[in-house]
Amino acid sequence: MHFKSAVLLCALYFVAKTQSIGFDQREIEELNALFIQHKDPITGILPNDVINSYLKNVGYTGGVEQFKEGFVLNNETMPDFLIMLADHIKIPDSLMQVCLTTYEVRLFVGWFKVQNERGKKNGHLTGAEIYDILNDQPKIIKNYNNTIKTEFKDENAINVLQYLTAIMKHKKENFRQHLNKKQIDKCRALYDSSKDHLDSVKQKALFKSLNLVSEEYDYLLDFDHVRPAAHELQELLVFYSEYDEDFDSEAPFTTNVGQFMWEFAKLYDKNHDGLLNIQEELLKFAKTYTTESFYGKIEAFLEEFHPDRSRPMCPAMFMEMQITLQPDYNSMDISRIVNDMWSKKRNT
Repeated sequence: MHFKSAVLLCALYFVAKTQSIGFDQREIEELNALFIQHKDPITGILPNDVINSYLKNVGYTGGVEQFKEGFVLNNETMPDFLIMLADHIKIPDSLMQVCLTTYEVRLFVGWFKVQNERGKKNGHLTGAEIYDILNDQPKIIKNYNNTIKTEFKDENAINVLQYLTAIMKHKKENFRQHLNKKQIDKCRALYDSSKDHLDSVKQKALFKSLNLVSEEYDYLLDFDHVRPAAHELQELLVFYSEYDEDFDSEAPFTTNVGQFMWEFAKLYDKNHDGLLNIQEELLKFAKTYTTESFYGKIEAFLEEFHPDRSRPMCPAMFMEMQITLQPDYNSMDISRIVNDMWSKKRNT
């Protein structure tokens, strides 16, 4: 079995570059259900037609060139397959949903692979081995520690799909997103010091400051960069909003970071370059559909923080604008104004 037909399928579903979120809950649960239902009972291989059907259903847009001819999908190869999927946009992807970002997928799957290498190397871990992963990580896994342990028994054979499905299920119970200007500035500094892609060394230093992993596993923070820096910055802001705890709740901040990044990419960034020219949809939309006073706030923000109108606005500056426009701790946001205006327009 191989992926020749998948390559053709992916070409048919190619869309313009934009951000990838890793996985949402539906994508993970559907693949897990397909694997349970359709894998060969003897070889443990998921048939190629089932894989192609799944890729089509989620609108996968990437290629599969990194896999050699004859690649099969089973428990042993599933971790790399999941990372491949996470690194490429899938049409239903939405940062507005509870999701696993590509950073989380790489970290969670990376730990699973490390633990599997220590054991039988068969793509399965026991419940006890899963507990070792949960107990070993300082921050990124701590919110799931006690709740996920209820999903598995010590002797259970658990594959990486079951493991991620459990994490996703319990992420809803621990989900939060918030950013203040100090946090946004850290992400923006990384972007400003990067070129085509986010600087790997500086990004690792930023992630190490979050104490996401123990020192033994800090090599798992060496992320590959498959998207342009401006696109990756969108997901970085979402990821950072969920895992940075150095947060001054007394300073103005914004929640709904994923929603704002969705708006940035889908409503305003019409040429899909990850940046907003001042003449792009942001100001056109704001001027047409929001109140004169609110549009004036946008103009005032740009005058103070972005006077060079020839320079595009990156996602981090877009998030700074959300805080500046609504300094009362996000009691109101542009999303609600936009939705209200759209509703009125549709009803007229």
